[in-house]
Amino acid sequence: MNGPGARGPGPESAPVDLRLVAPAVAAWAAAALALDAPAGWTAAGVGLGVTGAGLLMLAGCRRSPRSPWRPATAAAPAPGGAPPGGGGGGRPRARGRGGA
Repeated sequence: MNGPGARGPGPESAPVDLRLVAPAVAAWAAAALALDAPAGWTAAGVGLGVTGAGLLMLAGCRRSPRSPWRPATAAAPAPGGAPPGGGGGGRPRARGRGGA
């Protein structure tokens, strides 16, 4: 509806998020360069990009304290003898799909 009664983005609308603009422009530029490049160079560029992305993801996983790829360590018991997860009180955890 385009008219005097139409409601558009008002002053409470959020600012534009531009964090993905640079990677999108880089992807467009790489695709444009790959059109005229020999197939071997394009394949090598794709391989280097995938390898670099994998290494960056692996480095990020190793830094994360909750990474599933990090070996589990024994947590020290919390003061008062309670388990570190707080367990003891509250709602019991459901097991499997049945919730039994």
